[in-house]
Amino acid sequence: MGSVPDLYTTGDNDPEIEPVQYYRHYLYCDACGSFALDYVSNGLRCRDCASTYAYGTPFFTRLDANPRQLTVSDVPRPLGSSPYVRGAFVEGKSS
Repeated sequence: MGSVPDLYTTGDNDPEIEPVQYYRHYLYCDACGSFALDYVSNGLRCRDCASTYAYGTPFFTRLDANPRQLTVSDVPRPLGSSPYVRGAFVEGKSS
């Protein structure tokens, strides 16, 4: 399992709306490093090497694991096109 954390801020530049920050954890296949993951009935499958990661396994619960040490610059653009898990809110860091 692999995950690349990215701090994300909501908001539309409206001064009346308080921006909220949280982490998006972009998921990638640890077998081949691909971000191309298909949703299947029991989890996610890599479209490049066909590895399958079942829901409830460490792939989904160990969001701090990043065995290939990838960074946000390695995530395909646009960022929202790759599967991600929404992580914890970050308090006191709104800009």
